Amino acid sequence: MNHNTPLSPRPLSHLAETHRQVLTAAQLRAHGVSAAETNEQCRAGGPWQQLLPGVFLLHPGPPTSEERLHAVLLYAARGPAPGTAPGVPAQPTARQPHRPVYA
Repeated sequence: MNHNTPLSPRPLSHLAETHRQVLTAAQLRAHGVSAAETNEQCRAGGPWQQLLPGVFLLHPGPPTSEERLHAVLLYAARGPAPGTAPGVPAQPTARQPHRPVYA
């Protein structure tokens, strides 16, 4: 294999199709789809499904491997929840009483 060998035999247009089928809640809102409409579309037997929290597949049936990968990347790109930082607990920990140190 050299640097000119394609990694996938599928055409690149297939990737563009995958990106249109997997969207985040924020992307759906940007397209004018409300949270209520998203919930309605994801109901049992509905045309959409939630793959991960805040990540939706816009067709029924199982996701392809490319759609699953794209969903994971979108989910991971969301970052930490607002008001939190990596490595910092979301809930404040109880303060320990002050204990003097005797030498």
